Amino acid sequence: MKALLLRVGIDSFYGALSPVWDDMSYVYIPICNKNIKEIERGEKRTYKDLLKSNVKYLPQKLHNKIVHYDPEFETYTYGDPTTNKKLTSLKPNDLFIFYMGGIMQNSTNEKGCFIIGYFEVESVEHWKGKLTPQQKAELRRKFPNNAHAISSKTQKDLTIVKGNNNSKKLEKCIKITVPTANCTNPAYVTNPELTKSCGIRRFITRAIPIIVTEEKHLKNLKELLGIK
Repeated sequence: MKALLLRVGIDSFYGALSPVWDDMSYVYIPICNKNIKEIERGEKRTYKDLLKSNVKYLPQKLHNKIVHYDPEFETYTYGDPTTNKKLTSLKPNDLFIFYMGGIMQNSTNEKGCFIIGYFEVESVEHWKGKLTPQQKAELRRKFPNNAHAISSKTQKDLTIVKGNNNSKKLEKCIKITVPTANCTNPAYVTNPELTKSCGIRRFITRAIPIIVTEEKHLKNLKELLGIK
């Protein structure tokens, strides 16, 4: 068994971070599609539709952008059209853990990373090359809630990870970083206690996934997530 941790959601590239409050309640804000050649044809929701009053945490110029909502926690799927994120290494019963970039909604305005949920992996499907029309139809049938199945976003070398019913989106996120003393690049690093106990690498701002395999680290990760 292993765990794969992956950063998801809006970030400074889009000009915003997801808001987090002192009690660790939060709003997860997904990305939008910035490639103007790829249109989210099947997705109709804008940030305004999805976030309602919380759209105020985004720049005005993003309010009417169509969201790319991935991962989704209704049927527990996540898709990606590259092999860089090592999704094909996941096996049934592995843990697929999602964390987001967030900003505290208090006087500190502290930025950091926060775990928002996880999948207990049920299956992983990978299609090499560009999907045929028949494969696209099958994709939509099997994973109707996944952003890649309902949009025209790149579907070449696509991998879909499906979580089982033990998967969960957390009601309260889990803060996993601390500010870097007198430094803005990076502004934060993984809490040293979590690096030691859970094997989460120190530098976490990059999108490169974190893979945890040591038994003691996996045990501590499960305890952190409240998994019995």
